[in-house]
Amino acid sequence: MNNKQLSSTFCMYDEETGDIISEGKRSIRIPDTVGFKQRFYKVSQRAIDVLTNYNHLGQFCKLSENIEYTTNRLTISAVGTKPIVIKQTDMAEILGLTTRAVTVLVTYLKDKRALLKIKGAYYINPTFAMRSQGISTECLEEMIELDPEITEYLSERDKSTI
Repeated sequence: MNNKQLSSTFCMYDEETGDIISEGKRSIRIPDTVGFKQRFYKVSQRAIDVLTNYNHLGQFCKLSENIEYTTNRLTISAVGTKPIVIKQTDMAEILGLTTRAVTVLVTYLKDKRALLKIKGAYYINPTFAMRSQGISTECLEEMIELDPEITEYLSERDKSTI
């Protein structure tokens, strides 16, 4: 895009009298970057390296749409409602798979430690995918018990603190 110098002028006036109430001018510059009105999910390099079955990687990415903010728990959520913890039958519906195919998928993801089961709920390992910028330390402690390799992905400052 050409970065032309653009300007905007405005005038507010009384239609009955024609008197100008206010007027102004401002410069408009094309921004260096732009944002998008959509949700982003971060799938990490570990997910791409470890999940070598590409069908399962795609299904994993589809499940990642249901990550709960700051916990990485898989839930069905809506604003103003209590989140519903996703079970394998819900996964089958979300992915359009049979319950048997979901059982195979869950077994594969758990073996690769991409999916962690904590207190009856499924969590996405934050070293595979995240929705928020950080994760609750309470959840993280339980995740580290299931996948000690998580600590290798923490910053040195966080490692020493935890």
